[in-house]
Amino acid sequence: MASLLLTTSRRTKPGIAAFVKHMTRVVPYATRVQRGKSGLKELAAEMERRGTDKLIIVQNHKGNPGKLVYCELSEGMLRFRAVATIKGVVLPKGNGKEECSSLRVELDEELKEDPHALNLHSLIQEYFVEDMFHPVAGGPCILRIQKDDGLLILIFLDRETGRTLPLSVKISSVELLEQ
Repeated sequence: MASLLLTTSRRTKPGIAAFVKHMTRVVPYATRVQRGKSGLKELAAEMERRGTDKLIIVQNHKGNPGKLVYCELSEGMLRFRAVATIKGVVLPKGNGKEECSSLRVELDEELKEDPHALNLHSLIQEYFVEDMFHPVAGGPCILRIQKDDGLLILIFLDRETGRTLPLSVKISSVELLEQ
């Protein structure tokens, strides 16, 4: 059972598809959905069929990942919760086989008063972290939220070795939408 579905906007590019593929490897219990020509109603039906209420749509900006749109299923309809604007991603070279079986989210101490960082932390905690007991491939990981040059940076680490996994995401802003 997927707890989170990840998909792209309708007109995807290879870089966005690769980003979604790598994200499903490091986010436990996430499943990639080929969107094709599916509209929002079809995505909502797919979420119901798979038994999940969380979806992230990766939108395009000049052929690269531009936004993460956090959605949830409510009464059979998709509701947009938040939008995180991406300023850059680093993808693994080659296949990038690293997988995470669990994810612990850490927020750098200096960001505990930053509203964008706190919003992002709570979204990631809600969408990416699950207390499920059936096994998935990979080892335990950490997702650390740091700040550099005014950008929030998501860095994935192997929890046992401390080694940085070759996937990072730079976020310039997080906007919570009307509830």
